[in-house]
Amino acid sequence: DKDRACVISEDNINKYIKVKKIKINVGDIIFCCTNGLIEARSIRNETFGKSRIQDLIVENLNYSAEKMNQFILEAMQVFISQKQETDVTMLTMKFLKKEL
Repeated sequence: DKDRACVISEDNINKYIKVKKIKINVGDIIFCCTNGLIEARSIRNETFGKSRIQDLIVENLNYSAEKMNQFILEAMQVFISQKQETDVTMLTMKFLKKEL
């Protein structure tokens, strides 16, 4: 049934995860989103796309993570200028200070 959700348990999640260590510095931003944001389509059938998201993040660096998400969502809604067809999830993490 296509309407049923798939639940991934501890036993089978490893094939979906790739672990990579990175160094995070003060001022760094990590942005995660679902494909609903990247693949949102305008009435001209253009996708919102990663580069537009990157530009919005850079333009709004001085705002809180919450405001950045709000601006990105608003920009997507203006871009598609129609009813949103899919769900969109975003997570923005800003690293503000180093722990002692």
